[in-house]
Amino acid sequence: MSVFRSVLGLPEEGPERSSSSKEEANQLKARFLEALKCNNADEVAKILRTTSIDIDTVFDVEDRNMTLASYKQGANINMPSDENQDTPLHTAARFGVPELVAFYTVHGADVNAVNTHMETPLITAVFWAMDMREHMYSEDHHLVCRILLDHNANLHLHEEDKKTALHKACWNCDHVLIQMLLEAGAKPQTMDINGCGAIQYLLKVAQNRQWAIPERCFQLLLNYGAPRVYPPQFHKRHKDFYDSLFAICTNNSRTLQHLARCAIRSAMSSRCQQGVQELSLPPSVKKYLLLEPVGIIY
Repeated sequence: MSVFRSVLGLPEEGPERSSSSKEEANQLKARFLEALKCNNADEVAKILRTTSIDIDTVFDVEDRNMTLASYKQGANINMPSDENQDTPLHTAARFGVPELVAFYTVHGADVNAVNTHMETPLITAVFWAMDMREHMYSEDHHLVCRILLDHNANLHLHEEDKKTALHKACWNCDHVLIQMLLEAGAKPQTMDINGCGAIQYLLKVAQNRQWAIPERCFQLLLNYGAPRVYPPQFHKRHKDFYDSLFAICTNNSRTLQHLARCAIRSAMSSRCQQGVQELSLPPSVKKYLLLEPVGIIY
């Protein structure tokens, strides 16, 4: 191995270098531990943002003062930061660290604590789940949201502009979180300070989220009782289906099949998604009732 390193012009990797790296790692872990001890959310955020700390090994550092154990003895795990009143749970949620979120929640963190913007950890995690630079959604943030919901996070709380977690998920066009929140009981009819429901946020941003699946987002909201609209994204992505739909509807009465769907969906209202699945019907009919754009209409 030393021959190859010599050819490549790389320095030898001796025991001193290995020892130095290990010492640096231990110092970083100790720094992280100290931030936890002081309930210093700003420092925790800085470490998570600017270093490559391995969360899986954070708790391996020697804990002489039993800092981590002290959370079990009633230490204040909810102490907010001075800058924006973020708790450590807010910070872990923002950066999508499920290990820390699980640790904090298990040891008594308030899952419904709010910062200066009235944001809960759930609202924070939902908003930061989208990576605009990479054009993708963070599975770690999704897991954080799952953990918070499993620990009874209130998904009906809203921030200072009356936006709920569902509003934030729709702004991101994140169908995974939209489904997670709706299944947990989120209300798509809730309006923000401007009188906008969640589906209106989808209409605003769907064309700018090329990496998303907006038709799935609309479908979920409509099946959970959101106000009915005709999103142009449906037609763009399923052109053959909607061209055939509009062609058959032009100067023609609606078919009995369509009227039956309208009656069933009206009767089920916000329970469509679950109610249709419980009906003794063929899968193709269930898809039709749930607005799945499949095939063409003659």
